[in-house]
Amino acid sequence: MLPALAGRREREACLALRFGKVSLRRPATADSKLAASVDVFVVDVTEVDAPPCVETLHWRLLTAHVVTTVGEAKEIVRWYRLRWTIEPVFRTLKSAAMQADESQVTEARRFVKLAVVALIAAVRIMQIVSGSCRS
Repeated sequence: MLPALAGRREREACLALRFGKVSLRRPATADSKLAASVDVFVVDVTEVDAPPCVETLHWRLLTAHVVTTVGEAKEIVRWYRLRWTIEPVFRTLKSAAMQADESQVTEARRFVKLAVVALIAAVRIMQIVSGSCRS
């Protein structure tokens, strides 16, 4: 299920899933002391039969995780989908209410405490907004 976004309604999508190992060459402009290439795995997700006048979903995900089975590829996609939860948390942390990214705390120990408290508050705010707050 693709969640609703600005200008897009929630919809069920039929997806094609491909995966494999690829080798990325070092750019010609990069330092020659760097490795000539690096091997990564790619998981390619493409929407099949997207509705007319709708941008087709297409993700090309690169990962250092070994992907040799459909189950492993699906796990990479599941992790990627978690960004739909993670991104709003960080947006809330940076919002006018929290401004965690504007903190002037310089001592690491104190900043960690501030970040934990802000993260707890951001998650609570998201739970309240989504109506999934549990006692």
